[in-house]
Amino acid sequence: MTVSFILSSMSLSIKPRKQVGKEGIRLENNLIHAIQTNWVSLLVSVVIITFLYFLAKKRVSFGNRVLLALGLGLVVGILFNTLKLDATSVKTMGTMYVNLIKMLVMPLVVFLVITSITSISKLGHLRKIGVKTISLFLITTGIAALIGLLVALHLIQDLVFSRHFLKTSKLVIFLSSRR
Repeated sequence: MTVSFILSSMSLSIKPRKQVGKEGIRLENNLIHAIQTNWVSLLVSVVIITFLYFLAKKRVSFGNRVLLALGLGLVVGILFNTLKLDATSVKTMGTMYVNLIKMLVMPLVVFLVITSITSISKLGHLRKIGVKTISLFLITTGIAALIGLLVALHLIQDLVFSRHFLKTSKLVIFLSSRR
């Protein structure tokens, strides 16, 4: 179930796909194809992960490892972009990592929220927290709607009152022809 969840949102699948080539139709596994075409990026990913694992064994602090991984990722990304290398397999590993985080963190957050709400013993505290939560939600939603409305009005105003639009507008041509 876990593997199918991780692979379901990616272009990879365990199921074979049909490849039509000079020799005719052949079945090929997407994962094997990704490894064959992107072996450089896959090798770089494995080297970086192994290096970070050995740093963990040497008891380098987690914060330092995160900063080091960020720096290594930045350098490798710039290097891959400069050399025009395909980084699809790195993207695949990143997508798998993000899906694993989603799979673990989302249920944990929901469980913690439910546990914290049910552990409140006084109804007055629950009411106070509920009112604060709903009002904060409504305020942030109102601010987001106001920002969206102002941006839309600004864009529409720029579009309507631009000279190019006024010259080519069917509404302006229609109104000027009615006079």
